[in-house]
Amino acid sequence: MDRVWCRPDELTLDYGRIREDLLTVQRKLAAVEASAESGNGLISASVDGRGELLELRLDPRIYRDTDSAALAKAITATIREAVTQAHDQVFELTKHSLSPGKTREDTDLGFDQVLHGLDRRLEKSHRS
Repeated sequence: MDRVWCRPDELTLDYGRIREDLLTVQRKLAAVEASAESGNGLISASVDGRGELLELRLDPRIYRDTDSAALAKAITATIREAVTQAHDQVFELTKHSLSPGKTREDTDLGFDQVLHGLDRRLEKSHRS
């Protein structure tokens, strides 16, 4: 296996760039919030950029229907829609730091940016 040799100052610069890139993404993610509403307007959910539930609102009229399974399914679908919207926003905010040609469907938003950044630096070190 080929070894890549870099000077310590190059590693420090690369680490600094990767760290700054990650901090920028972290700040952008902190600002993302998405909301979705059920088809009948009785359920709404808000999530953050990681898809974590921030708020769930149920209109009191929702209790007129006693089908708890249908209610659970509607709540789950509404939350999933909000998560999809949040992930779409995150992808749009961060796609510039992903490998060319990446799509929302084939991207792991938690790791692809870091991997792409490391790949770029590895390629650069091979050219040096």
